[in-house]
Amino acid sequence: MYQVAYADFYSLSRQDAVWYTFDNDAQWVASVYKNNRSIEIMRCGFMRLWLPDEHDGTLIRYTDQLIENGITNDEELEMAGRGEYPLDWQNNPWFELYDPIANEWLDIITHDVNDAIRLAKEVLENE
Repeated sequence: MYQVAYADFYSLSRQDAVWYTFDNDAQWVASVYKNNRSIEIMRCGFMRLWLPDEHDGTLIRYTDQLIENGITNDEELEMAGRGEYPLDWQNNPWFELYDPIANEWLDIITHDVNDAIRLAKEVLENE
């Protein structure tokens, strides 16, 4: 049986890695546990996103800037990306799995929290 611990700021409506970009360092988002073993989900990478001209071409680097510009969840992010003036991504953050016992990155990358949880469970199951 698996258990999952989430960071306080986790939200079901915010699965994309952009919602966990508070600074340039890796950010812990969740841990998946099975027995005495765990795999951590970390947000990695930088965000560099230009909002369209309707937002005066604003550069977004962190989650709070997205929210300040009226994009507050995955659905709104997707809609903003499909508009007449779509978002201009130069860098996007991702989730990467980390093994705290081996003290190593597992080179397993995804952009969705639920996918990261599923992949962490697969790692623990296949040990």
